[in-house]
Amino acid sequence: MALILSEYLQVTNEGNRHIQCRKCAHNISSVDKNYKLYTVMKEESVQTANPQNVDSRQYVDKDMVFRRFFCPNCATQLETEVNVKGEPPVWDIHIKI
Repeated sequence: MALILSEYLQVTNEGNRHIQCRKCAHNISSVDKNYKLYTVMKEESVQTANPQNVDSRQYVDKDMVFRRFFCPNCATQLETEVNVKGEPPVWDIHIKI
């Protein structure tokens, strides 16, 4: 039985453990890596997430971006985040096995 991480992510339960797309069963990355680095990432303005969002420079000194991460096999949207432009994706899932 796989370990479910989110609506579209799971950890495989056989052999070398991988973070996997729950929709198409594509192995995205091993569990010891930031899976977001192995997805298709689309970077957009923060207003894309919500048109009512104001310019983030009113609150922070750096440009912020809205990122969407997609399965490289079936294009299912796996995750989203808001981050500083130019920074690597947030490593938000750490798994110890």
